[in-house]
Formats: sequence, C-alpha cells, structure tokens
Amino acid sequence: MKARILRGIVLAAFGVGLAALVLALLPGVEIFAERSDGNRVAWRPVGTRSAAEHPLGMLVWGVAVLAPGALVWFRPRLTYACLWSMCALVATTMWFVVTTDPVPTRHGSQWLRVVELWPATWWGYTIVLLIGGLVVALPVFCGAFAFVTGRRDGVRPQLPAARVLRRR
Repeated sequence: MKARILRGIVLAAFGVGLAALVLALLPGVEIFAERSDGNRVAWRPVGTRSAAEHPLGMLVWGVAVLAPGALVWFRPRLTYACLWSMCALVATTMWFVVTTDPVPTRHGSQWLRVVELWPATWWGYTIVLLIGGLVVALPVFCGAFAFVTGRRDGVRPQLPAARVLRRR
C-alpha cells in the first residue's frame, strides 16, 4: 500500500512539473512603454517575456527537484521521500536566490507598464502546487503514515528465538 501511494505521489509531481515546464515556455508578460505626444499619453508595446524569468533555469531547477523522485519510484520508502522533500527545499531556495530579478518600472526616462498574461498566472499556481506538495505535504504525509502504521521502513531488529536444550 505504501509503495502504491508513494508512486502515485511521484506521478503527480512529475505531471505538475511537466505542466509547469510547458507553461514556463509560453509568453507570460507583456511590457509597454509610455509615449507622450503633447497632452496625450499612449503606451507602445516593448516586448514580451516568458512566464518563467529564466526558462533554462526553470528546466535545471525542475530536474534538480524531480530527479530524486526516481529514487522514490524505484525504492518506495518513507525515508527516501523525506530526503526528496529536503532536496526540493534546497533546490527551491537556491533557485529563488539565483533567479530573483524584479521587472523594472522605469527604463531610462520612460515608465513601463507590465501586463501579466494567463500562462504566468497558471505557471505560478503550478509552481506553488509543486513546491507546497513536495516541501510541506510530503513530509507531513510521511510522518502521519509512519505514526498511523507504527512501522518504520527498515527491518525491525528481532531477538533470536529462545530454545530449550535438554542434555542426556
């Protein structure tokens, strides 16, 4: 039962990760610059960005987060699932530190307007779902499952069976 549940979690994580990768490659943000003609202010399109700030960084992060899931797939143990959660936490922290790049509101003397498109919104939802599932829900599940079943992954140490030997 435990193996089936853990493998289901791995499949769900890989499905959400694949959806996040597809959404990361779609255009997610349109940028407009201010153009003033006398008393009128008009906005002209400057460009678009993908939903993820750095799609290649998103791919590297996705591999770093989802690769330990293969170990959980082939050896479904609660210990490996908790280690997978720790790897996801470390990779996510490093990803946020490396790729944080706020969109500027001014470019030289021009004001910029940023319009978020639906792929960026749904990409954010999938990332929150993936991180929340791996970093929060997975360790809670592992702890609850171990507590309810009263077993740990490894083999319990057993004392040797006592034998009574009779001498003749």
